[in-house]
Amino acid sequence: MPVTSINSADDFINPPGPGLAERNVEKLPAGTLIQTPESVETRGHHTHAWAILRENALKTLVARSQ
Repeated sequence: MPVTSINSADDFINPPGPGLAERNVEKLPAGTLIQTPESVETRGHHTHAWAILRENALKTLVARSQ
């Protein structure tokens, strides 16, 4: 089953620094991690609520799932 984990570089709740997502997604045969770079469009942990920033990742996940 394809799994996509998406995080933003400025997420203060789930920061990318410790590498937890990187290490764990590698354990999934069909796992993908997308790190959204910090920008004027990101909102820290609240970036998850901005669907427009995940549009391409979602389209790719749906295509991988078919």
